[in-house]
Amino acid sequence: MSKSNIVKPAGRGANTSRGEYRSVERTSVQPKAKQALHAIRQAETRADAEKAFDPFIKTYEPKYPKAALCLHQDHEELIAFYDFPARH
Repeated sequence: MSKSNIVKPAGRGANTSRGEYRSVERTSVQPKAKQALHAIRQAETRADAEKAFDPFIKTYEPKYPKAALCLHQDHEELIAFYDFPARH
């Protein structure tokens, strides 16, 4: 990746010691990833959430491996609310 693709955190106190540099390519994917997460969370049924979960992991794991690992490990806890009836 060239230096022109790196965006450094701006402002005083920016935490660059932990490597919080974002690439322009990665930030352009974030809205799509967010939309895919919303599809899981806002699914009508547990089956719909399961259908949205696997494609999210397959699509975004290469770019966000830590987030994908966390979601995969906590999968059952994240969709447990589908086991309860919705309030009307």
